[in-house]
Amino acid sequence: MKSGLAILALLNISLIANAADVTIYRWVDKKNIVHFSQNQPEHNNYTELTISKASAHNTQNEVAKKDDVQTKKLVVNESDLNKEKCLTAQTNLSTLESFDVIQYKTESGESKVLSDKQKNDQLVLNKKQVDLYCGDQ
Repeated sequence: MKSGLAILALLNISLIANAADVTIYRWVDKKNIVHFSQNQPEHNNYTELTISKASAHNTQNEVAKKDDVQTKKLVVNESDLNKEKCLTAQTNLSTLESFDVIQYKTESGESKVLSDKQKNDQLVLNKKQVDLYCGDQ
């Protein structure tokens, strides 16, 4: 159960409401295994993903309180947030579909591998997220 929660946290951290700013590092090793970690790898062959603090609920509350000019700015920011979520979901989906074995690191630094069921669950979730966040683009 703990590993399932860690997987969701690492693969979909940008979709968690009120999440703190987080940097995730993604890389593929020589055995074609994908790794995710909050610790920067020692090599330079990685992708850095920075997830910004955002909450759709808070954005909606702010929109209700602002004048027209500020409201337009918030709508643009929400659109940018959806683009970011779209890109994250597409990246996750591509990774899950491209590799047989998905390895990740837990918050304690322990390496884990997704089971077939966990990988399938993540595939279903990320396909739904692509439909949700990328549908208007």
